[in-house]
Amino acid sequence: MDATDRTSTSPARPTHALHVRLLSDPGIPTRLLTRTEPRLAEALTALFGIEVHVHRTEATIVLDDDELVDIGTTVREGSAEEEHADIVLALTEMPRLDGTHPLLAEVIPEQDAAVLSLPAIGIVTTRRRLTDVLVLCAAQLLPHLPRRGSLPRPPLDGNWTATPDGPLRLRALRGLGTARTVLGMVATNAPWRLAPRLGRALALAAATGAFGIFYSSVWEMSTALSVLRLALISALAVVTMTIWLIAGNRMWERAEGRGRAATEVFYNLSTVLTVGATVSILYLLLFGFILAAGLIVIDPDYLTAVLARPASFDRYVDIAWLSASMGVVAGGLGASFDSHTDVRTLTHRGRERARKAQERREQEREAQESRGQEREAQESREMQGSRRHAYEGSRST
Repeated sequence: MDATDRTSTSPARPTHALHVRLLSDPGIPTRLLTRTEPRLAEALTALFGIEVHVHRTEATIVLDDDELVDIGTTVREGSAEEEHADIVLALTEMPRLDGTHPLLAEVIPEQDAAVLSLPAIGIVTTRRRLTDVLVLCAAQLLPHLPRRGSLPRPPLDGNWTATPDGPLRLRALRGLGTARTVLGMVATNAPWRLAPRLGRALALAAATGAFGIFYSSVWEMSTALSVLRLALISALAVVTMTIWLIAGNRMWERAEGRGRAATEVFYNLSTVLTVGATVSILYLLLFGFILAAGLIVIDPDYLTAVLARPASFDRYVDIAWLSASMGVVAGGLGASFDSHTDVRTLTHRGRERARKAQERREQEREAQESRGQEREAQESREMQGSRRHAYEGSRST
């Protein structure tokens, strides 16, 4: 179904100015949308030929139990700030699926809203692709507004599909779209920001790996090993620590039903890649530390005498390479994320659960406040009735 063929029962929009409200999850979605906002305003102005006002709000976008975006709840959270928006465009960091197809966007005409999934948009030319998808969604929500410009083309692997209950979905193909979505999930997990949360593990690994600087047997072994064998050892060290961290912190998700199997595959793939990337960053930091320490501590003449070959820079690299692998295996196992780290916020599934729990707490708090207000109103009515009865009794006497 082509995007331009969409019809709507929505009333005609104002032709003097268009007010667009942007919602975004905290963190990377908000930062990205902030940089994209001027480009979006220019693109919409060129498309419709009218003045466009873009208002941006940061708000947590919650998924309901059916993995659908509760856009109504999200819009109500910020409705006091932007009351006159013609359409709402929301950007979430959560991946969304249509069967086994990643969803780039979902247009909900009856709510004048569209929800975009940042991971499915990808990590390459993200701002341009995000702007294009935002413009496409705006055009779907404003079918009666005359256009003076041309629509951007959907992503190469994106196609619009209609659903029986009304929403229109822009979904990606399984192959390229799946790979892009998983990599996008890893990017929104920001493994480079998780690395500092493994400070204790890095300290233990550094303390163990430093022994390689002082033991000549490690020097000789590193020199005797081939580059391929050293690479295999380092890969084994990274994989071992990755498995340890995932298993030790119970970060592996099990499908809670047949319909959730595809979703859990996305979550688990992104978790493995995120933790693996974090451990790889720590490995490189450890390698750099040991290499620098080795260049300072190990005298070249002494190294030449021990190895019976010239103490070239390659020899120091081999020593640091093997020592870093030893440090990760021996010092990293048994370690975990720092005690102040909330492991639940490190992955998409954990953050999703935290959001739903927070939403339930807020609903319970609102329900309690409502019951309290009703109780106070009832008590006030009873008190007024008692006073009226007493007053009427005094008059009759």
